[in-house]
Amino acid sequence: MSSKDIATELTNYDWELFTAMHEVELVYYIFGRHKFPGATTANLERFVRHFNVVQHWVVTELCLCEDLVKRAILLKKFIKIAAVLKEQRNLNSFFAVMFGLSNSAVQRLYKTWERIPSKTKRIYCAYERLMDPSRNHRAYRLAVAKLSPPNYC
Repeated sequence: MSSKDIATELTNYDWELFTAMHEVELVYYIFGRHKFPGATTANLERFVRHFNVVQHWVVTELCLCEDLVKRAILLKKFIKIAAVLKEQRNLNSFFAVMFGLSNSAVQRLYKTWERIPSKTKRIYCAYERLMDPSRNHRAYRLAVAKLSPPNYC
């Protein structure tokens, strides 16, 4: 599958999970179920679980690939997937992929990272700056402020 196809499938699934959520679930989740007996946050929990699955999928695929050349190709593909997700304005899956790539197990694959073209590394570094928590995630907030919402109906 192409990077664009994978990103599109992730975006479609995220949209399906997102539209299934109700705003009240966020309130229940934040303030605790003990204050709202009988309330459910199943859709929100599914959305969060999907984020974690995508993140761990990236780490697992890269760490299970034993061939250095194939792993470098796979790493480059995940960076391309992140690029398409950002282009599609799917920040949920974008950050899931990026958190997977920034996992310490993946970051320790030094020989793999050395095989990544400098242009791809620059793209990755630019995306990594979006995850910088300094100044209350300023880079992320500025990037989000410039985005227009997705065109879903």
